[in-house]
Amino acid sequence: MALNWVEEAQLRNFKVGSIVYTWCDFCTPAKNKYLLVASLEPNFLILVINSVINQFYISNGLDRFHVLISLEDHPFLEHDSHASCVEAIESFDVSFMRAEVLENYKKFHRGHLSTRCLKDVFDAVVEQDIMRQGQKDEIVASIKAQLCMSLFN
Repeated sequence: MALNWVEEAQLRNFKVGSIVYTWCDFCTPAKNKYLLVASLEPNFLILVINSVINQFYISNGLDRFHVLISLEDHPFLEHDSHASCVEAIESFDVSFMRAEVLENYKKFHRGHLSTRCLKDVFDAVVEQDIMRQGQKDEIVASIKAQLCMSLFN
C-alpha cells in the first residue's frame, strides 16, 4: 500500500531520539511506558524511561547512567523523568512500531529528545560497561549518526 505524504512524514519523524508511549509487558507489572528509540537498524533497540531511578541502581552506583529528561525541555512528558542507559530492550519489532506510528501517531509518538539530552544519553551509554557490547556499539553508532544529522537541521 502506498503511503500519502503525511504518513511518509510521520515515518521520517520516527527516528533515533524519538520518545514513544506504549504498552510494555516486559515491565512488572505490565503497563504503558515512555520509551526512547536508541537504534532502528540493524536491530530495534529502546531504552526505558522511568519517573524515578530504581533504588537498586542507586545502591550500586549506577544512577549516573540514568539521564535526566526534564519536563521543561520535553513538555510532552508528565514530569521530569530518567532514561536508563544501563540496559537496551529488544522486545519490540520495528514493523510493529512503524505501524503504531501510522495508526496512532499523536498517542504513540510523543516527541524527541533535545539534542543536548541525546548527547547526554550517548555519553552515559559510552561510559557504562554493563550493557551487552554489541547493543552498546549499535546504540553508540546510531546516536552518533543522529547527532551528526541534527547539526545540519
